[in-house]
This record gives sequence, structure tokens and C-alpha cells, in this order.
Amino acid sequence: MYRRPATLNEIRRALFRKMQEAAAEDEDAGRVYVVPPAQEGEPGLKMLLLLSSFTPGLVNRAELGGYGALAERSGIWKMTISALKDNDAGEPWRLAEKLEQAFMRYTVDALPVGEPGGAEDICPVYCDFPYTENLGVLPDGRNGISVTVPWWTWTQN
Repeated sequence: MYRRPATLNEIRRALFRKMQEAAAEDEDAGRVYVVPPAQEGEPGLKMLLLLSSFTPGLVNRAELGGYGALAERSGIWKMTISALKDNDAGEPWRLAEKLEQAFMRYTVDALPVGEPGGAEDICPVYCDFPYTENLGVLPDGRNGISVTVPWWTWTQN
């Protein structure tokens, strides 16, 4: 069965959808604001800001054949949780845990890349184990925590 390799934009949208899904409950409760791609958060907001960045990596062609053969493409999806210093200190960590759990299942199962309900068969994305780090004080004066999700998929070289 042929599966079309995903475009970078399709991969980015799939990862963003999964992040939104994981934060939906907190967003509905008014605790989190998911910042849309290519936009900046409002530093004065009392709620947590959830920002994301998509960084594609190299295409690895090793031992997978010549031109047009399968190759592995990888990268990282980084989610930054930004909180005012006077917020509940545990709240950003609880959100980080939710985000880790949401992406952890895709270390075994594949994250579908196509639009929900779409008919096209597109190569899925697999995630390696997410990891969280404390960023300390961000340039805007807020505290930051990041959750990084390494990902990979198949493409053609």
C-alpha cells in the first residue's frame, strides 16, 4: 500500500492539533491560552500561554536506497508554557504533564497526519519520548517550561 509522504506543513498542523486537543480542557476553563502559529502571546495575561515551535531536521538517507527511495525525516515539536510569576507554581507543571502524556502514546502508535475525515493516505508521524525542562525566567519576565517532542516520519529522498 502506497502512502504519500507528509509535507512539513501537514506535519506541523497534525502536531498543533494534538497540542490543542491536550490543552482543550484547560483552555475551555480559561486557564490556558493556546497562541496560534506565527503569533505572539500577550505578556500581561494572567492565564498560562502555550506557544509552539516546529523545527524540521535532516533527512537521513542511510541504507535506504538511491534517489526516490524511502528516507527518514525527523525534527522536534517544542511547546513552551509561559506563566506569570505570581501564578500557582504547580499549574504549568500539570499542563506539561498533560502534554507529555498526550504525545507519549505516539511512541508506539502513529499520529495521523491527514485532516480528520480526509480520504488521502499519508505517512504518519511517530514521536520519541517527550521531555520537559524548566526554562526559568523568559525574556518577557514570565516563567517558562518547555515540553519537547522529537518526531520522525518517512519521506522520499
